[in-house]
Amino acid sequence: MGGGGTLDFLVKFAENLSDRESQDKFEKYLLPHAAVIYRAAFRLCKTNHGAEDLLQEAY
Repeated sequence: MGGGGTLDFLVKFAENLSDRESQDKFEKYLLPHAAVIYRAAFRLCKTNHGAEDLLQEAY
């Protein structure tokens, strides 16, 4: 993924979605923007863990 490993948790999240349609939508609409969204979350939280938690809550 484009995040260089930082966003691996999003790939795991996508794999655990309940159905293929949800996985496809997640990959189509979120993943292309995940790095930008993560950087914004990191600026707000100041930690990797906080940024990941914020992203998971948002999605």
